[in-house]
Amino acid sequence: MAILVLPRTLDAPVEKLPDIGPTNAKRLEKLGISTIRDLLLALPFGWESYGEPTPISSLTEGSPATVVGTVKSINPKQSLRRRIKLTEATIVDPAGNSLRLVWFNMPFIAKQLHKGDRIAVAGAVKLSRYSGLNMQNPHYERLDGVDDMQPARVGGMMPKYHLVDGLSSRKIARWVESALPLAGQLEDLLPVEVRSRHRLLEVGDAVRRGHKPDNDEEYKEARRRMAFAELFELQAAFALMRANMAVEHATPIRYRQEVIDAFKAGLGFELTTAQRKAIWDAYKDMEGTVPMNRLVNGDVGSGKTAVAAACVAMAHASGLQSVVMAPTEILARQHLRRFRAYLEDSVPGLKVELLVSSQSAPERRRVRASAASGHCALVVGTHALIEDEVEFVNLGLAVVDEQHRFGTRQRELLRAKGLGRPRSRPRSSTRTIAPALTSWCERRWRRGVRHL
Repeated sequence: MAILVLPRTLDAPVEKLPDIGPTNAKRLEKLGISTIRDLLLALPFGWESYGEPTPISSLTEGSPATVVGTVKSINPKQSLRRRIKLTEATIVDPAGNSLRLVWFNMPFIAKQLHKGDRIAVAGAVKLSRYSGLNMQNPHYERLDGVDDMQPARVGGMMPKYHLVDGLSSRKIARWVESALPLAGQLEDLLPVEVRSRHRLLEVGDAVRRGHKPDNDEEYKEARRRMAFAELFELQAAFALMRANMAVEHATPIRYRQEVIDAFKAGLGFELTTAQRKAIWDAYKDMEGTVPMNRLVNGDVGSGKTAVAAACVAMAHASGLQSVVMAPTEILARQHLRRFRAYLEDSVPGLKVELLVSSQSAPERRRVRASAASGHCALVVGTHALIEDEVEFVNLGLAVVDEQHRFGTRQRELLRAKGLGRPRSRPRSSTRTIAPALTSWCERRWRRGVRHL
């Protein structure tokens, strides 16, 4: 009798499990599964329910079903028209009724199943006027041993896992089953009081029920617990980020009514209520001693650039420089035109420059010198802004357009060019505003909005 020897640690590579091997391990790695822990935590995204074994005489067209029977015939074939390789089989249940089975492009099945084998199949029942009831590409399992042996891997509830080429849900379910005895070693990151308050399963129970539930309710409870943990970890990470930013210091940028009046006069259009609210929220943050980290959310054309320009004008009035980083040169040049139109004529002394990699070397040196000396108030550009050669004498505001297209490290490099912070330090007193292109939710707050 074979003895299953499991690795002692959840951090062991998945290929240490039986039957996986290096090839399947590489396939699993494409799904983000490298260790046994990863495999256990990757719950199926859904289930196919085929029910308990059903007599062939009780099958109905279009319904999923599980059938247990004996292979009466099995033959590999090839279709005449499309040259598709087929494996056709017929099984007979104890009552003598027959069911036709067809597998497409799976010739190996003819070598795995033989006439006289007792098997279980699960799939959707179809009805053909030529061959009667049949199943196409059904799941199957050989039932070796005693005559009353019931299927263990097909039928009932069958998991659906995310897949890549070369993997099947059945394979992954088999590997998970071999690793489930280690589920009790999983560390539960949710505090006991949180689990109790929200009536959540322990992580070990959630993993066991998620992979092998007795019913749909158990699976839903397991998914609920794992989804809660993901959101909990995300919120905890955000809380740590906010706590770290709260201990940093930023130079307060005093609100000046004459600055916003001049800015509005040069716009050429009236600010909407949502734009004025977004600008005022940003101004309140800029007056504080804690660095601003604000997201401006809106559709294309909703006025995010005008909001950012208003913040640039207020930073300039306090003697601070600003920078706008865009993911592409086309966007950067569009921003250059708009910021110049919004700011250079209406705000005295505010000069806007462009820094992108396609510029000539002399032009890039000129812009870098202007930024380092403080002669330009705003530099618009692409990734060229985070190069080591780029320096600012008094950077106080960073605007990142489509911030989801930049990595965390890239955004930190931009912030690290702020006031009094060496480039090598991971934090910065630079205030950050990030316009995004997701849907705009216009909030109509009236209270506390100063006239802009």
